[in-house]
Amino acid sequence: DRYNSQDVKFVDGIKDYLGPSVLDTHVFSTGHSYGAIFSYYLAMSRPELITSFGSHSGGLLKFLEDQELIDSVKNNLPIQQKFWFNFYINYLNGLPEEQVEWTIFPIPVRKGVQVPGILISSTKDSVVPYKWSQVLQADLTKHNHPNQLITLNNAELYGHGWDKSKNQVQWDFFIEHAPAIVEFVTTENSGVESDSPKQISLRLNSAREQSVVIALQKSGTANAEDFTVPLT
Repeated sequence: DRYNSQDVKFVDGIKDYLGPSVLDTHVFSTGHSYGAIFSYYLAMSRPELITSFGSHSGGLLKFLEDQELIDSVKNNLPIQQKFWFNFYINYLNGLPEEQVEWTIFPIPVRKGVQVPGILISSTKDSVVPYKWSQVLQADLTKHNHPNQLITLNNAELYGHGWDKSKNQVQWDFFIEHAPAIVEFVTTENSGVESDSPKQISLRLNSAREQSVVIALQKSGTANAEDFTVPLT
């Protein structure tokens, strides 16, 4: 099961160990190089856990669509094996998409969920090609995952270095795509009238919804009534 590797289960264990000290709506992953690939892999394996993810100098490899890589593999084969390699590639290309998903590294973009992702990559990266990030962005967009690709042009460390100046950009992206956190405010009403609110609580639904929920608990009642009010 590609979505339940020991690495993913290890992250599950960390989350279980930390328990309620972790705000479920604000769990983010990010990484660089292979760590970027794992960050994406974790987000697709656990979309119910990861709020959004970052991928710096990572991406997605779709082997059957990467003719340059296919040619590179073929050119390094003994001449007697090249025919069978071409035959196998043509055979795979004739299969339905779901039958060749195993050729996608690390795993395909999930369908039917939304995990926002911010991608950072250099056009001069000679370790993990820039086009891997382009492929990942295209598939995220295709399957309705909010995303952003930041293109770098630095050649430092073979174009594969971590650009620390983009750290805050990642944080801003994470917070933008997570529910807003508002301090829970409660006021007590000392009025004696039974119909007057006993307790008023206010919380913000999310930065995107731009609305608040006001909970009114009247004297002598056990449950609060919620009223959603748009912020205009």
